[in-house]
Amino acid sequence: MAIIALIATPVILNIIDDSRKSTNEQSINLYGRAVENAVANYMLVNPSKAIPKGSYTQSSEGKTLTGSQVLTVDYDGNKVECDTININSDGSVYLANCKINDVEVEYIYGELIGDVNNDGILNKDDVISLSRYLFSNEILQNSSSGDVDGDRKITVTDINELSSILGKVTAASDETGILGDVDGNGLIETEDAKTIGQYVAALITINEFVFNNSDTNSDGILNIDDYSYLLRAIEGMLYKEF
Repeated sequence: MAIIALIATPVILNIIDDSRKSTNEQSINLYGRAVENAVANYMLVNPSKAIPKGSYTQSSEGKTLTGSQVLTVDYDGNKVECDTININSDGSVYLANCKINDVEVEYIYGELIGDVNNDGILNKDDVISLSRYLFSNEILQNSSSGDVDGDRKITVTDINELSSILGKVTAASDETGILGDVDGNGLIETEDAKTIGQYVAALITINEFVFNNSDTNSDGILNIDDYSYLLRAIEGMLYKEF
């Protein structure tokens, strides 16, 4: 009997652990769906407004989220606290670094759209990497996550959308910037192509920072090819499908 007990005890403990893990994951799933419902309710009440995307923080009880808007979450299950709450541009939700009743749970709900380097954080590195993927074929850990607008293609629109979600990504003069964002305002626009055209026509001079952001084909030379390449991208003729 003692031998049977020794064998049975670990098995029972494993069953209990698996059951607890399953319950915790279900709680996070329920909370994630409740947040998505909160987004849907917000859009029903405010049909003329954009999806309230971006990073959010919870109130102590988890029923109020504060970010670009204030959302009310209808949820009555186990207490769920997540350090990372992000509403994507399509209204889907990403939850990570969560606790259930103050106990840490290694479980992620949803996908963090825009996290092209798969580090679980949405920041300017993702925007810069996405621009270099589009223009110079830089390899990404998760290229499909760069499809911010959900059209199954990576375009300048995705880069601009991701930058806007982060408050328009800019870089200091000694940092790597967004490839194609010549003026450094966080967006790739017609004015950027115009600046390259003016430089190629010898109408203006530029500094090293602007040169590096303008060399869209990354050949170390700034010429009419870069102007044409960027203009094609801005007009939607340069894209990556997946």
